[in-house]
Amino acid sequence: MPSHRRPSSKDVAAMAGVSQSTVSYVMSGARPISEQTRQKVERAMRQLGYVPDAHAQAMISNRSHIIGLITETTENTQGAELFPLLHAVQDAAQIHGYDIILVSPKNDIADMSRLARAKLVDAFIIMDIRHHDERLAAAGELGIPVVPFGDSGAPYAFRNVAYDQRTIIDLAFREMHDIGARIAVPVADARGGTKGFPFLDVYERRFRECANDYGIQLEPFDAPDTYWQSFEPLTRLFPKWKGQGVCLYVRSSRALSWIEHMMLLSGIEPGRDIGLIGECSDHFAQIQPVPITNVSPEARTAGRRAVEIAVASIDAALSDVEPPKTGIEFIPPRFTRRATTMPGFAGA
Repeated sequence: MPSHRRPSSKDVAAMAGVSQSTVSYVMSGARPISEQTRQKVERAMRQLGYVPDAHAQAMISNRSHIIGLITETTENTQGAELFPLLHAVQDAAQIHGYDIILVSPKNDIADMSRLARAKLVDAFIIMDIRHHDERLAAAGELGIPVVPFGDSGAPYAFRNVAYDQRTIIDLAFREMHDIGARIAVPVADARGGTKGFPFLDVYERRFRECANDYGIQLEPFDAPDTYWQSFEPLTRLFPKWKGQGVCLYVRSSRALSWIEHMMLLSGIEPGRDIGLIGECSDHFAQIQPVPITNVSPEARTAGRRAVEIAVASIDAALSDVEPPKTGIEFIPPRFTRRATTMPGFAGA
């Protein structure tokens, strides 16, 4: 009868012609191994179908090779915004030999403490940073690296990664100025409006500053929630705005798609009758019925950098390597003009 015994590291060592300890060093990275030896060991592992025991590997390397990602997922979560970031985090983690687990924010401080004490994760990436975020104070007591995603405000106890909201608004207003817009309509929804997200303060403040700098009139539209019915009143404003040099700026991908569809159903030509700029990924902007001029926060770059900082911090904690410096790293956004903004639109 064929044997169903799982191959062991001893089998790998025999096939590769090395010691069992060398196989352990290849898997753990605890000691430098020549590239030739590493390739022999990895080739033997593939041929045998050897899968390292995660628990044993963690004991050898003093790492779980897991990063905890703490993020909110509710009925208001917008996949077009969150998924590119999640995919980037997952891809970057795999490149560095790590897996990602999602941690619910419902009991996040207790869960962070439990996972850290049990050594089930090597680091945390904490999303949805708020003013005076209690999780950051608790994170300082965990004894493992933490990367906050968002601007928690100085003084910084960690190495934060954040979208550059200030530059995002600057790029949008530069485009409004270049196409001759006279009225800017920032379209906001209620996501996080009462939860104290620092980026919302930057968004609102910079919008006022840019409008004043460029001499563009502001007519904000604030939706009470994230449902399409809350944006439907815009259709009653479209006739008044048509041909008047009005440009809408929309932060939410979901609302951006709804608003463009409402324009088209109302007989409004985006870009010619009313300008439209979205804060969204390039992919999302490109696949709309009329490709939308957008400022991309560059979620994939941000996710990759968060993982790189987490891994560098883990390496530093287990060696003499210098850890990443505390502070904040803003990710540069990218602007792309598409069909929904045109120089001289609407006779502006």
